[in-house]
Amino acid sequence: MGVTLPASWLRHPFARTSFTIGSVEQIRRIREAGFDWVYVDSAEEESGSGPAELTETTREIVTILESENIPPEEKARTVYGLTERVVSAVFNDPTPENILAASGVAQALAYAVSTDAAVAGSLALVSSYDRVTYEHSVRVGCLAICLAARLAGASGAAHVAAAAPGYLLHDIGKVTLPLDLLNKAGPLNAMERALMRRHPSEGHRILSERGELDPVCALVALQHHERADGQGYPLGLRGDQIEPMARVCSVADVFDALTGPRPYRQPLRPFDALELMRREMLHHFQREVFAEFVLLLGERRAA
Repeated sequence: MGVTLPASWLRHPFARTSFTIGSVEQIRRIREAGFDWVYVDSAEEESGSGPAELTETTREIVTILESENIPPEEKARTVYGLTERVVSAVFNDPTPENILAASGVAQALAYAVSTDAAVAGSLALVSSYDRVTYEHSVRVGCLAICLAARLAGASGAAHVAAAAPGYLLHDIGKVTLPLDLLNKAGPLNAMERALMRRHPSEGHRILSERGELDPVCALVALQHHERADGQGYPLGLRGDQIEPMARVCSVADVFDALTGPRPYRQPLRPFDALELMRREMLHHFQREVFAEFVLLLGERRAA
């Protein structure tokens, strides 16, 4: 069942205040933390995603991607929705089982878009436009997977698949931050920005602990806010010091931030976001990666 603890994140040992109960151990920890009661989400209780269900979702995604009877556009939308379900489960409850399920989904997507340009184009188009139903991590993850596959070509599918879980989980470090910080309606103050800037390092720690994942996944989480000119964080890396797969993620991440709503500005249209990135932010990115991202979105839209 889904539960919400009646206290801030700082007063309990869990990664989130709202999450899905998946074990007796979690119930024991709630009791030991001193809670006599919790809020219960009855809808989550009926439809919660446990490891078995998430594994089945992965199989369903693979079946859809391998089908020759489903149009690329329909494949993209259906698979995108299923991917959101898996990633949402990870952020609500980042257990090893849920992270492994998300890894399977990411690798299935990577192999599919590496061998089917029509599916890749459709998935990129859906990811760049759908602002209501799906979360930031899914949009960025799908865009980054499609972009990496375009850069690597069919022969690089295995390399893209190794990094793909890192794309879907690039922001997993945010599960360690207080919910009131993540949900703040206005700009962050200096102290809040410093706290927010911890999430790449926390994401690196979480993904590094998962021996099933390629080490590049943890590097993507750590470096997706690094910039080619050295003005990024947390390490201030520049140029070739940045993992190539993380450079891909940073382009997708900035694009999604610009096209998404913010309390202090209106979202940009995709074309306007790309133009702003070209005009004012090109020094942040590897130029080849940004150029291919523009082509990825532009070609499918023109088709």
